[in-house]
Amino acid sequence: MSRERLLHYVSKKVYTPLVSYDIQFALYKGDIPFSKIDTLSFKAIQVGEVWGTLFDRAWFRLSLKEMYHHKENDLPLVLMLDIGGEGLVYDHVGFAMMGITNKMSSYGIPPDKPGKWIVPVTDDKIQTIYIDASCNDLFGYVQNGGRIQHAELGCVHPRWHKIFYDLEVLIDWELGISETGNHQPSRTAEQKIANNPHVTPLLNDIENMLFTSNEPLIFEIERRLDTFYKSPSKHTSLDIIATGHAHLDIAWMWSIEEGRRKARRTFTTALSMMDRYPKYIFGASQYQLFDWIRQDYPQLFSRIRDRVQEGRFELQGVFWVESDLNIPSLESLIRQIYYGRQFTKHYFNKDINFVWEPDVFGLSGALPQILIKSGVRFICSQKLSQNKINPFPYHSFKWEGIDGSMVMVHHFPEETYDSRMRPASVLKLFHQYKEKDTIPHALMVFGIGDGGGGPGEEHLERYNRICNIDGLPKISMNRVSHFIDIWSKDVDKMSNVKGELYFERHQGTYTTEVLNKIGNETMERLLNQYEQLSAWLWYFEGVPVDQIYLDQTWKEVLLYQFHDILPGSSIMPVYHSTRKRYRELILELTKRIEKSMNLFIHKLSSQGWTVFNPTGWIKKDWIKIDQQWFYYEVAPFAWNTLSNKQIKTKKVIENILNNGLVKVTINHQGVIESIIKLDTMDEMIDKNRLQSMWIVYHELAEEYAAWDFADHYRQGQKGYPKIRSIETITEGPLQQILIHYDYQSSMILMTVSLYDDSPLIKITCSVDWHETNTSLKFQIPITVHSDYATCHMQYGNIHRPTHSEDSYAAAKDEIYAHQFVDISNEHCGIAMIVPQKYGYRVKDQSLEVTILRSQKKNGSELGFMEDSDYLEMHYGDLVAHTFTMGILPHPHDLLLVEQYADQLKNEVWITHNESRGSLEMCPLLQLTSPYVTIESIKVSYDKQGLILRLIEHSGHSCSFDVLTSLRYSDVWLCDMQEVMLQKINMEHLQIKGYEVLTLKLIKESN
Repeated sequence: MSRERLLHYVSKKVYTPLVSYDIQFALYKGDIPFSKIDTLSFKAIQVGEVWGTLFDRAWFRLSLKEMYHHKENDLPLVLMLDIGGEGLVYDHVGFAMMGITNKMSSYGIPPDKPGKWIVPVTDDKIQTIYIDASCNDLFGYVQNGGRIQHAELGCVHPRWHKIFYDLEVLIDWELGISETGNHQPSRTAEQKIANNPHVTPLLNDIENMLFTSNEPLIFEIERRLDTFYKSPSKHTSLDIIATGHAHLDIAWMWSIEEGRRKARRTFTTALSMMDRYPKYIFGASQYQLFDWIRQDYPQLFSRIRDRVQEGRFELQGVFWVESDLNIPSLESLIRQIYYGRQFTKHYFNKDINFVWEPDVFGLSGALPQILIKSGVRFICSQKLSQNKINPFPYHSFKWEGIDGSMVMVHHFPEETYDSRMRPASVLKLFHQYKEKDTIPHALMVFGIGDGGGGPGEEHLERYNRICNIDGLPKISMNRVSHFIDIWSKDVDKMSNVKGELYFERHQGTYTTEVLNKIGNETMERLLNQYEQLSAWLWYFEGVPVDQIYLDQTWKEVLLYQFHDILPGSSIMPVYHSTRKRYRELILELTKRIEKSMNLFIHKLSSQGWTVFNPTGWIKKDWIKIDQQWFYYEVAPFAWNTLSNKQIKTKKVIENILNNGLVKVTINHQGVIESIIKLDTMDEMIDKNRLQSMWIVYHELAEEYAAWDFADHYRQGQKGYPKIRSIETITEGPLQQILIHYDYQSSMILMTVSLYDDSPLIKITCSVDWHETNTSLKFQIPITVHSDYATCHMQYGNIHRPTHSEDSYAAAKDEIYAHQFVDISNEHCGIAMIVPQKYGYRVKDQSLEVTILRSQKKNGSELGFMEDSDYLEMHYGDLVAHTFTMGILPHPHDLLLVEQYADQLKNEVWITHNESRGSLEMCPLLQLTSPYVTIESIKVSYDKQGLILRLIEHSGHSCSFDVLTSLRYSDVWLCDMQEVMLQKINMEHLQIKGYEVLTLKLIKESN
């Protein structure tokens, strides 16, 4: 007999159905709480029938078909419920009992079925029960079509229940099953049992007793198993801390609204398991989820709070959501921590000092400083184990960011956040842990995520058997914070990793869902403007800051930065929702900015058209108002009136733009064939490699098309948009060439602009795209040679290779950057500046930016090509959008690139002043170092003063002064969360390379 057959035989003896339920259901839209289910119209349905299609929602009401009288000597009762999807089970008075999941799921294979369909009950909870159901499983799509499989009251046989798990652990240990991926087990010989020779003989004896003897031998089976599990244990030196977890994507294969509902089911299940297993410790991250539960189900939130205070429900991580860490701005990452920490302090009186990001697609080299200056020292993660080319070499290590700040990282040695808690899981962790000989502590994160409810009965029963068993490392259940306390003592034994933690997969997510990324960048920029305007109005006029609006808006922006929303890897309904919300958020914020800007500028001592520079860089540019051209030049945080500067209008001849600084030639195919920096006569374009600037790569959509470029896509089919028309415009200080391209059913309108007195070649593009399975790129071959490109980040820069001569350089084929990438040598350089695009490539002596990726989304296999809305529901980036980029030839001066990148990204504030205000015309703030700028200004959260965020741009330490006309009583150096550290003087301030300083100017009392 096979071991699987043995286990199947025993499993059939564990549960016995007793009485069936009559079932009624009512479909509904939106979210209907238990208190309102009487407003629904219920109708009958039978086991075996289908109640809904994908993502439908329904309330079920189940009533026993006949009375069942529980007797004192009866076996424990259970509900046996499989409604063909996920659900939250309530008793007759509305108490949430447990989340359930269908047995037939898209996750796992036997014997690791994730279905939680057995719900222990007492006899006062059996007559009538309710289920709030969703027709999807824990991975989104449901495999049995929403068909009801079970609706019975049953009983459990405790002795067979115990024997089942006793045997399951031994059989698994004997077979040596290990996981090669997150969800796909396979047998590997090297992990078969080696340290306990008694397992196989014991299993053989039990088989004989079960199938060749009579029932009374069950006592002998129990005795033999108890003797084995109670035998003295000999452990390795490795100490494994295990913690329960339910990695929950706020949105992925489901909508954000369904993610909100999944949280209720998952956390209710965790509480139910805690009632059954006194040693069980569970942890969850993402305080957006907790806040939704607080709003929707206060009783459930209260139960969670009780378990948190007890120490059995751990709050994991400091972020508001498990955010993407490549694309969000500096301020966004600071606010992820701020709102997460404020929530844990206010509702739980807890202060968390570690990051929980097990599924993020790479970690920016800017992150360590943000963490250290927010009181956070540790990171827990595991995604880098999925690197495509170079296996990540460490599990416990120190990580040094671009400024030298250092944090400690534990990369789960089992390389999963949903361990099965099987003997093979422990063996896998032990064999893989790279530092086990020097750092004898490791973290095991077990459970089932994405709606699976976290650890189930199977995990906890296995834990009770293998936690202290001979032949395996010792495992103890505890919190992540406890693990960090003991693990971090070995910091001196850890290797040091510098720079970014680049993930060698999912490079397509730097671009996928362009409207989402534009919406995010726009909101980050506008919030920065609005906070500064609010700060000036508060400081000069005492206008109260609308903190409620700011908090609500910031939290929604942070929500959409979740690591499967902002990167573009969720299903299309998620983006239909976020696109709408971004439009609404931007409209509301723009109205507030316009109103505040008019109020503020009218306080300035200028009359007529007034320009205020809200950035840390000098601003100088042309602007056209009422058919008249004006010029402005404004120092940082200063203002001026527009001036009438003499204009020498130049005609565009033969598609050549020339302003005396730069000469740009565009050929008849609409290709920039020459960029000459006129002071040195350097040619920036390599004409020998010239081709179309616009390249369309046709990629066959694969399983992870939204995440990854297809292998060898550059050697596959590609196309080039063809020119339809070309037009030249000369007006005042502006020279322009407008080029209209067509590609199959799509079009591109590109406007190349050159202004007097500026070397920046400004390119505005409108793209209306309709081609599926494509990646659209803009590329120029350059003459500048360098071994590396300088790539801008949240603050500061990082170097990335322009070659592929080693495996690590080859892995960085597509890279991400904020605002610009630049290739320079000791003589000159050329930068590509694209503030709302993030995916670049710097190989092959070229600069390239990815514009869009019209790839199939997850779940596309559930639709039909003939559906009229198939493309809308299953393809991304089939949209129209407009963006601006710049090409900047420059001398060897990266500071110039930073300045023009800011020029392209951040506009000045302009409005018409009818009468002069009271503020004298001098800069509000000045810094004496050109390498240090003030990046953001806001009112402190305690409303005592102004917060200034300063950044050093060169990568080198320097000293500087802060000069200001503002009246203040004290200045404090703060951390990034505005905790005041020390009182300082604003003269001779010291700053390190790429350091971010946060200063607080206490407002002088009237």
